[in-house]
Amino acid sequence: MSMLILGMICSFFSVNKICAKMINLQSQLTVTTKKKTIDIKITILNTGSAAAYDIITRIHFLDILKESKIIHHLRPNLAETITLEFDLPKDIKGHFPLLAEIQFHDMNLFPFYSLRCTVINIKSQEQESRLAVQVPDLKLSAQNTINVHVENMDFVDRNIFVQMIVSRAFTCEKNKHFIFLQKGLSADIEYCILKKDALSATTHTGYVLLTFKDNTVSYAEVKPFNIYIKPVDKLFIFEKSFAAKTCIVFGLIWILFLTYVSFRKKTDF
Repeated sequence: MSMLILGMICSFFSVNKICAKMINLQSQLTVTTKKKTIDIKITILNTGSAAAYDIITRIHFLDILKESKIIHHLRPNLAETITLEFDLPKDIKGHFPLLAEIQFHDMNLFPFYSLRCTVINIKSQEQESRLAVQVPDLKLSAQNTINVHVENMDFVDRNIFVQMIVSRAFTCEKNKHFIFLQKGLSADIEYCILKKDALSATTHTGYVLLTFKDNTVSYAEVKPFNIYIKPVDKLFIFEKSFAAKTCIVFGLIWILFLTYVSFRKKTDF
């Protein structure tokens, strides 16, 4: 039996701006590989000053998605541990991605997400990277296109599966691409990321996942990048776009009013 401990630090932000309270969840992932199963344990600690509600953990591993039981309420300075077990297929060998997402909400029912993607080694030795991946950090407004550069540094041609992974705070259409890349060559892939449930001026983690097979052995590589949500421009307490639209509407109403008054004066004479 082998033990693999992976640290997962998940920092969060609160919607309770008036009280200046914050939800700050930290988590530690422990993976225990046995002969026929793999046990995944996640300990979640709330180090913030506000409670987190309805915490649920989703683990995606070996094409299987499992959800933990809901933690209905986690007060500050308290911790909860959940454990999920996955069966290992016979003769499985290689490097496989493990995706863990923690979802919860604050007292105002605003949803938050923590996403982590890592690679689990099963019955296989660590291998040097055969692929080079470049992905820039993203400053997101409403939606943005991000370019992923993949280079095959191996000595053979590769069929590569390239997947963009983001939390449920975003949407990414056509997030999966299958490419054939000859040795020594590279390719660029574009993904469109849209904001769904993410607060302004917050930073999130996304991942580019590459998988391929060498005979019967599977390989996976993960490249993280940051998604920064641009602050909304405001005029006083209103968004600038809203303020501009409001000024235009009231301006048109004022012009119509002045036109009406002018017309009435002329008709009175």
